[in-house]
Amino acid sequence: MVSSNFCLSKLKRAVAFLFIAISLNGDPVFAALANLQRPIKMVTIPAGTFTMGGKGGTWGEGTVTAHQVTLSAFALQETEVTQEQYKAVMGVNPSMNTSSVLLPVERVSQVDAARFCNKLSIMEGLDPCYLDTSNANTRWDCDFTKNGFRLPTEAQWEYACRAGTTTTYYGGNDWSTALPPYCWFYINSNNITQPVGGLKANAWGMYDMEGNVYELVYDWYADYTADAQTDPTGPKTGWAIVARGGSAGHDPYYEACAYREYNPPGAADAALARGFRIAAPAQAATNAVAVSPVQITKGLKIAYVKGVMVMTMPSSLIHGLAEISLFDIAGRYVYDHPGLSGVPLRIETGRLAAGVYNALVRLDGKVYSHRFMVAKGQ
Repeated sequence: MVSSNFCLSKLKRAVAFLFIAISLNGDPVFAALANLQRPIKMVTIPAGTFTMGGKGGTWGEGTVTAHQVTLSAFALQETEVTQEQYKAVMGVNPSMNTSSVLLPVERVSQVDAARFCNKLSIMEGLDPCYLDTSNANTRWDCDFTKNGFRLPTEAQWEYACRAGTTTTYYGGNDWSTALPPYCWFYINSNNITQPVGGLKANAWGMYDMEGNVYELVYDWYADYTADAQTDPTGPKTGWAIVARGGSAGHDPYYEACAYREYNPPGAADAALARGFRIAAPAQAATNAVAVSPVQITKGLKIAYVKGVMVMTMPSSLIHGLAEISLFDIAGRYVYDHPGLSGVPLRIETGRLAAGVYNALVRLDGKVYSHRFMVAKGQ
């Protein structure tokens, strides 16, 4: 955990306009959207086992088969994707209620969400997960070995929604006390979507898991079985994609942690009120071989070899001082260091642990960012 005072002081000193930022709980903010009113923030969800299903059901069924699910750790966006975030990546805003850029994007399909994930992955230098079928009416399948962004699986969504609880709603079994602190629904929303993050987060830092907009997940719809599962990704084929969490216009029945809805993957009708939040691996691969040197902008290079970072800045690029700041993949500050333009800047870091790091370089009031990897033994 990184304290708020620590983060704020480092951010003020190291970067004025962030391309990579640090949230107050230590989770990374991704480069492409860091200058938005509310950047995308990912929270690591711990590995664990939980009971999926039970009271809440599908449509009018009331309950769905409870079964044990074991999940590996993963990362999940703290809020639903906002209209501002969606437009920054896709260039359009399909939403009906556009009174605030901090409202969740809606009127999107699973295919729209997959396109968003692939584009954001490319913007961040990650490998896209989705196999582009160029078909707007069928699900885009996900390659879970890739390190890019994707929709959460249905099991991941419910696990993060429950955040260790076993009750009908995150806040308890009685909707009148359980929902209002955490959920926008017809009682408190005026029957319209509300800006994300306006209510309390659950114990794992997730906002609006219940209510506001239905959230698309990866899985095709199918009835559950009672069999225990590990890291399930749903059926291989189907006709309808699952959506979770209820919406701002629904009554409490639809806001239950286990409640499931489903629609064809290309469905994006206004009446459906579909949005989404993104997921990713808990952290990028730690065994990848670092590329050395790496060019992050014209004439500017960073290399890392056995405990020494070398940043080369030709005098033709800038004049005066530059500063480099380094954060690990969890958003924890490592160090910063000033240097002169036109000469190699050698930073004796000591051996960095294998993993992924975000380097921020401030040059003449501009901030450049680069993500690099350190292999084991490097």
